[in-house]
This record gives sequence, structure tokens and C-alpha cells, in this order.
Amino acid sequence: MSRARDLSRRGYRTTATAMTEDSITKTHVGLSNVTNESKATMFTSPTFTGTVSANSPTSYPIEYLIIGGGGGGGHHAYDDQAGGGAGGYRSSVVGSPSGGGRPYPEEPIHVVVGHTYTVTVGGGATGASDGTGSSFGGIVAAGGGAGGNHRGYGHPGGSGGGSNSNYSNDTIDAGYGFPGQGYDGGHHGDGYPGGGGGGGAGGAGSGGSGSSGGNGGPGQWSLIEHGYDSLNQTAESQRVYRAGGGGGFSGGSGGSGGGGNAYPSGSNGATNSGSGGGGQKGGSALSGGSGIVILKIPNANYSGTTTGSPTVTTISSYLFGNEGDFKIVKFTGSGSYTA
Repeated sequence: MSRARDLSRRGYRTTATAMTEDSITKTHVGLSNVTNESKATMFTSPTFTGTVSANSPTSYPIEYLIIGGGGGGGHHAYDDQAGGGAGGYRSSVVGSPSGGGRPYPEEPIHVVVGHTYTVTVGGGATGASDGTGSSFGGIVAAGGGAGGNHRGYGHPGGSGGGSNSNYSNDTIDAGYGFPGQGYDGGHHGDGYPGGGGGGGAGGAGSGGSGSSGGNGGPGQWSLIEHGYDSLNQTAESQRVYRAGGGGGFSGGSGGSGGGGNAYPSGSNGATNSGSGGGGQKGGSALSGGSGIVILKIPNANYSGTTTGSPTVTTISSYLFGNEGDFKIVKFTGSGSYTA
């Protein structure tokens, strides 16, 4: 039984007041500073004041080219020094895939505004040792594998180092390249003394034959430093090659992109190319080239806050759905970028 019915049975009078829209006051709706006359206007014809503006972006994409330091060439007194492998080659640049046969570019890095990102540029190796990796934003390009010394195997790496032989029954493996970064080194194993070429980002090192050493594998190309507005500008003259393998003893040539030549015209891998050093008999060991990190940042998002003294240029791009103006930030040594 309701309380109202119970009270009425006991002789109490109960009343209920019906509330209509005309009886609603500002006290009922809790709007003490609003007059009754303005209620209808407020609820039926609201007016917004102030300026509506879009929020600033909290993140944005950065394309990159990251190359590890090249591996050093084999070095000793015998006739079978192998070439060093190139550093790993990783790219998110439209039209320029990563190394090792990867058919497409990787995804760009989405950076958070205000966050500082470390840039590490790997060093090229001295003698028959491995290069060191380069990195940015969690993406790592491995160092190149060392070329084999006397009757020595090639080391694995971004691209693998070459192996060699000195006797007819030598079966010594070349180093393998990491998937999506580079190719394997070459194996010289036909019964003659000699060294295989180091692997490159764009192809495997060759084994060579007879007393001739193998050539280093070719490097990979990129258009990251160039603006382009037509397919004609992807021609060979616009491409910059890096990460070639070093040549093997004797006389093996370095791969395109800066690979070092072998004895007797021995040379180091080119600086900031991530290329492998050539195989060297006697004398001084030949080193791999240092790596590099290049960032492609939309002009509108570029903060201008860096360490490590990178070079900064501006390009325009109108191809591959990658239109606009961009800053190209090239690190030849380690540093940082604040988004």
C-alpha cells in the first residue's frame, strides 16, 4: 500500500502539485543566473562563441634510409683473403626498397611530437672484423660481416663476408646476409688460392675462379636525397648507390656503391656508404666504410632540433603519392632528432 493511500485512510489530507512547462523556474533547472525569458532561446537556439581550431598533430611519419657499417676485408700473408660484406640496408623511402631482395619499402616511423630520438651511425670495421650497426627509432641496420682470413669462413651480417680457399679440398662457407638487409658473400672454392667477394645490399658476392678473386656484390640505390616529379628522374643518373661488397684476392673489384677493391689495388670501403673493405695480402688491413642515417621529414612537421650536426636540405616531391616539400636530414655521425 502506498504511503499516500495509507495516510488518507488515517484521516490525513494529501495533495500533489502537477508541474507544467509554465511552472518551471530557474530554480528547478539549476540555472540561477538565467532568466525565465531566456530559457526557450537557450534550449531552442543555442549560440556558440569562441574560435574553433584543429588540434596540433601529436605524431607524424618520417621516412628513412639506415645503413650499418661495412665489414673489413680478410688480411694475412697467404693468397686467399676475402672481401668484407656491406652493412645492412634498410629503407622506407617510396620507390627505394630495403636490401637483400625485399620487394617493397618498409613502413615509415611515426614519431611522437616532443620526444627525442637517438641516431646511431655504425662504424666500418678495421681488418677482418664485423662492422657495427646503425639505428633510428628502433630500426636497426646490422653491421657487415667480415671477410675470411686464410682458409677462413665469412662472417654473417647485414651482408655476409666472403670466404676463401687455399687447397683443393677446402669447403669453407661464406657469410650469409640478414633477410631484408643484404645478400650473402661469395665462396671461392675451385681448388685455387683465392677469396670470394663480400655480399652487397643489392646482390651476392661472387666466388671468382682460378687465381682471380671474386667481385663484391653490388650496392642498393636510393632517391632519398633527390626531389622528383616524373618517372624520368628515377633514371640511373639520379640514383645514389651505397653498401657494396668488398672484392676478394686477387684483383676482385668492389661492388657498386663504394665497395673496396682487393690486393694488389686494395682499398677501403667508401666513407658513409656502409660498404665492405677489400681482401688484402700483407701491408695494412682494409676497412669497411662507416654507415649513414638519412631522414626524410615533411617540411610542415620538421622541428629543427638536432644534435650531431647533420646536414639539412629541402626537396620537393610529386611522385608515387608522396607529394610535398621535405627536409632531408643526413647524419654522418651519431646524434639525435627531437620531433
